[in-house]
Order: sequence, then C-alpha cells, then structure tokens
Amino acid sequence: MALGFPEDMVDSIEPISKMRKKIKERTYDCSPELVKEVKDIVQRMRGENL
Repeated sequence: MALGFPEDMVDSIEPISKMRKKIKERTYDCSPELVKEVKDIVQRMRGENL
C-alpha cells in the first residue's frame, strides 16, 4: 500500500476536510480585539505600559 502502510491503516486515516471541528478546537482566534485584551491583561499584571 501507499508508503508501506497497511491498507487498514490507510483506510482509517480521517481526511482534513472532515476534521474541521478538531482543527477549530486546537487553533485560536487572533483577532485584533483578542490581542488588545491580552495586552491589557499583561499590562495590568506588570503594572506598566507596553
């Protein structure tokens, strides 16, 4: 089989197109609003302006 993998293993591989939920759970929102929120939290923790 492909690259020497057994056929049953190849057949069990889930395509990325079907993994959207897993991908979304493991990535993060890097929107400008989130960046500002995190920056504000860090500033408060450090007690200074960045």
